[in-house]
Amino acid sequence: MSILINLFGGPGAGKSTVMAGVFYKLKQAGIFAEMAPEFAKDLIWQKSTYLLANQLYVMSEQYKRIWLLVNAGVKVIVCDSPLLLGIIYDIDQDKMLRQLFISKHAEFNNINYFIERSEIFHGEGRIHTKEQSLIKDKIVLKLLQTTNTPYTKITPIEESVSKVTNDILKLIEKTKWMGLKTAKIVAIACDQGHYGYASCSNCNKTLPEPHQKLKQCPVCDYKFVNIQRIPYPFTGSDF
Repeated sequence: MSILINLFGGPGAGKSTVMAGVFYKLKQAGIFAEMAPEFAKDLIWQKSTYLLANQLYVMSEQYKRIWLLVNAGVKVIVCDSPLLLGIIYDIDQDKMLRQLFISKHAEFNNINYFIERSEIFHGEGRIHTKEQSLIKDKIVLKLLQTTNTPYTKITPIEESVSKVTNDILKLIEKTKWMGLKTAKIVAIACDQGHYGYASCSNCNKTLPEPHQKLKQCPVCDYKFVNIQRIPYPFTGSDF
């Protein structure tokens, strides 16, 4: 299973810069890695910003970029436009669209980082001002918290590039990535406090309880490396 590195943050926080740095260091370390760059920025360069209002279209294209790399067997994918970001840019705050983005995000073996903004603001290829971007930073952070998405805070500096790279190299070593068949447990919340309906991300078979204690799938024998929790269905506006 591919590792998907998701870089979260507001516009101009340094996501693309960190993505490029991590990609470079992973390639230097001999890892089969690729980037899944932000589709929305392509629309800005093309002067097609009106399409940004259709987040289903934008995130479908972003999903396609990620899925193609996963399907090709790329070991590590670095993404500066995680699928969950479609939630905050959806001007209608559609509840069904929110759940779709959450479920599509959950399909992948995600490692998430939130970039804490530096004083420098890069506005090229952006439609938001620095002030608007600072507000988006807070909204993104709240999104991660309300969706129970695990993340690590980093800053857009060279040390952070090294940290992300080292985190991934350690994970690969820990799971003996090159020869070990690995998967994740996908657990869907059945109410506000209990996660059930767990399944294996490789074979999609339902897992027995307590799923938290399982080390490998009893059906396909894939080793479990983490648990992806899909939260209880959205019931109100968070933003």
